[in-house]
Amino acid sequence: MPQDSRSNAIQQPEQLGSPGTRGTPDSARPRRAPLSTATITKRGQLVPWLAAEGPLAYSPEAPPDRDYYFQYNRVLSGIFADNVNLRRHLYFGAGYKDHVRDVLAFWTLARQGNVNRVAFCMGSIGAGTVTAPLAVYRMVSPWRDEVYVFIQHGSYQIVSVAQQPQLEFGDVLLYRGLQNSHVFRRLGVGTLDAVKRTIWQRYVATQAHVLSDWRRSRGTAASQSCALCQTNLVTSRG
Repeated sequence: MPQDSRSNAIQQPEQLGSPGTRGTPDSARPRRAPLSTATITKRGQLVPWLAAEGPLAYSPEAPPDRDYYFQYNRVLSGIFADNVNLRRHLYFGAGYKDHVRDVLAFWTLARQGNVNRVAFCMGSIGAGTVTAPLAVYRMVSPWRDEVYVFIQHGSYQIVSVAQQPQLEFGDVLLYRGLQNSHVFRRLGVGTLDAVKRTIWQRYVATQAHVLSDWRRSRGTAASQSCALCQTNLVTSRG
């Protein structure tokens, strides 16, 4: 499978100075610049990956060759709450590796060139609109029925194919109700008067700001207590 040029630019752990630094006093450790998490491209589009360029710009079509970049405690340590032990391997920000076994299985298949993309949308920002980036892949899970893997800015949602019957026709249902609701539904906005349109434009501007950087995107999700496996570990500070 042809590889994206970004995959050749991905730094390996030894280049980032991670291995071999345990037990070294903090003052003696080389301070490295944080990895870019800007998700907006030079053309003004928003990517669904962790970043638009740099080591975190990996994708299922151009995956990293090892799990190092999935350990958010190493590559994105600043996102975690102060009481989190960063010596643990926090894959995708989760407390336990078993909690993200479907996601790890997906990336194992991606390394084998076995990916099945069914939907892809680059985000965009307009005067009165904002389109969120989203990538969706189909996978046969070793532990459940065939599933869709939704990817947006380093967060993943695993959904049974049966729950999204119209997805491959271009129709995705993203609203699943409140509390313990399991059924995806269509949510409409309706007609907006002048006052509501002003409110809507402010909301769009806020969403554009949030979606243009993964750290802000993650912080917003955490602060709103989204049902993500890593929510209890990451900080909601933007």
